[in-house]
Amino acid sequence: MSDLRFNAVYTVVDKNNPSDHHPVYGNELYERTLRQVLSDAMEILPCKDVNVLLDGCGFVTLDRFRKIVFEEAAIHSVNPMKVHKVSSNQNKCIQLADFVAGASRAKYEYSDSSIDKLMEKVSVARRH
Repeated sequence: MSDLRFNAVYTVVDKNNPSDHHPVYGNELYERTLRQVLSDAMEILPCKDVNVLLDGCGFVTLDRFRKIVFEEAAIHSVNPMKVHKVSSNQNKCIQLADFVAGASRAKYEYSDSSIDKLMEKVSVARRH
């Protein structure tokens, strides 16, 4: 098995104490966070032609997700080739993203160091 290189971007959100001092929840919080993660990821992409996948959540429709992706792509001069919502149990990329999300959450909520071990193998960018 050959070595593979992965990059992951995640955002840590304290939804009860946001930096702008205006708490948001539910769909608005999800959309803001999604937009921020997309923007951060598009800033560090090694190429401009990309496929963008989102776990099949109920917080945003596929049409709204595609609109957000294309808006962020225009800002960052990125060319989305495919934009899909997929099931995490059917997609290894989404499984890796779920693992990074779970490890980052564990670090901030439980002082778990799993993400530190993960960062040795995966290039991870984060925003607070």
